[in-house]
Amino acid sequence: MNRKSNQLIRLATSLQVILLGFLLWPGMAPAQLNRGGVPSSSLFPDVQQIIPVHTLPPPDMAKVAAEDAANPVPYRFAIHIPLALDFCAEGKWQLLPDGSEVCLLALEAPGAKALSVLFDRFRLPQGGRLFIRSADTRQVLGAFTSENNTPSGKFATQLIHGDKLILEYDQAPEVSGSADLLVGSVAYAYRGVPEPGQTDGFGGAGPCEVNVNCVEGQNYQQEKKGVVRIQAVKGGSSFWCSGSLLNNTRMDGTPYLLTADHCYNGGAYGDLLQWVFYFGYDGPGCENPETPPLERALTGATLKARAGAVADGGSDFLLLLLNDAIPDTFDVFLNGWDRSNTPAMQGVGIHHPQGDIKKISTFTQKTTSVSWIGGFIYTHWLVKWAETVNGHGVTEGGSSGSALFDSSGLVIGQLTGGGSSCDSANLEEPDYYGKFSYSWISNGPDSASQLKPWLDPDNTGLEKLSGKPLAVHNMTYSESCAVFPNPTGGLFSVELSVGIPDGQYQIAIFDIRGLEVYSALQQFTVRSCNVDIHSLPPGIYLLTVTGNPGRYVQKIVKY
Repeated sequence: MNRKSNQLIRLATSLQVILLGFLLWPGMAPAQLNRGGVPSSSLFPDVQQIIPVHTLPPPDMAKVAAEDAANPVPYRFAIHIPLALDFCAEGKWQLLPDGSEVCLLALEAPGAKALSVLFDRFRLPQGGRLFIRSADTRQVLGAFTSENNTPSGKFATQLIHGDKLILEYDQAPEVSGSADLLVGSVAYAYRGVPEPGQTDGFGGAGPCEVNVNCVEGQNYQQEKKGVVRIQAVKGGSSFWCSGSLLNNTRMDGTPYLLTADHCYNGGAYGDLLQWVFYFGYDGPGCENPETPPLERALTGATLKARAGAVADGGSDFLLLLLNDAIPDTFDVFLNGWDRSNTPAMQGVGIHHPQGDIKKISTFTQKTTSVSWIGGFIYTHWLVKWAETVNGHGVTEGGSSGSALFDSSGLVIGQLTGGGSSCDSANLEEPDYYGKFSYSWISNGPDSASQLKPWLDPDNTGLEKLSGKPLAVHNMTYSESCAVFPNPTGGLFSVELSVGIPDGQYQIAIFDIRGLEVYSALQQFTVRSCNVDIHSLPPGIYLLTVTGNPGRYVQKIVKY
């Protein structure tokens, strides 16, 4: 294989993240955890591959079990084994026939169900590529590239299943500079992940739980896309938690994420740089799938606001900003919210119990305003779950931080804890969700302890905000199409640029959820036509004009 062919294989597909509103959030590059590609060693099977193995000592599992029994929440699933290993110095370097060099090193931790690599220094030169794969090559992460470099130098990967993984760094002849990769620790997963060869269920959630794509979730198919599984790091361990992406009143696509403060409390600020966020981790139907879903993940977040330790009487919220833009291929939804402190008559919780695929729990009794630790400061909603067609959804370890939705699909709280479980004696025990309304401004005096400054930065005073899809595919604003007046009270003109022919064009209008709310075939005369949307509620809409010779897009604001 010649060098040109090998270089073509290395090309990763670039992603253009197009946000609804079509405004890129300042300072964010379209980055994702894996850039794709093929490890160079796999292209040259005749090259002798003697891979050194670094064996890690397993943790004291009796001690771990005792700690977990004493501290069941949040749900710990991995112990970090410290290393301080310089990969490029410890690995074996080999020269490939095309002039490329590869460095290979295996990490093995006997007995582990899965492993995750946490880097204290992660610096790749432009053009350098890092892959991490399972010993059987069934799972490959990468390529990681210089786009994954961060100012802090910290980085972490999603889980590789099994007790052995292989690190491979590839550097083509034309790449200048060298890699600096210091493995600070390896997360040794001992539960909350599939057993080797397991094919039914993946995180071990209780048998009463209901998959989100059962009939119970049919009214929450948009909202589920905003629910995220979190691989949280603190105190030398990894924990499963759940969270929800949130919309803000600017509707500018800023990727804020709400979870529980107890998933972070006791950790260090730098730990957030190694948190891993998994998107769309749910099965395709109501039954547990036979194979795990595709893992799409991003690493790293920045703390924006928190309630502080729940034992101090707050609402236990944690608001993060993801450090990377979310690729449009992830198909996520920024969930709406209600801060009105109005009890919900019915609704659902969507979560990842024990790190399992996405589940849904249903309540049909009105939420009750209570305090988590007693007293008269009502910081939480009390929720009791109901039996449904496909089970009796509850919450478990790993559900911490998950969103509580009212019947309109708006977030009204995030999970602190409670007594529900799949044990028949506990099915109707209550759970407690920190109130979104309390988290708005009541935990403290400034932006470090409130949701409001981040989710309503322009002080609009909105009590409720609808959710919206993060990305709209294959659309950009067109200078060939104009709308007058805009904003509009309902009646407006659409005008096409000189040179575009008159004729019939399909007019479509979409709301911020991406749902089509208006459609008509209209005649353009002297390149213009009138459209009446008096029947639509105030808000931001997307107008598309489709016909010969193309498609034109504009934003409309209706007051």
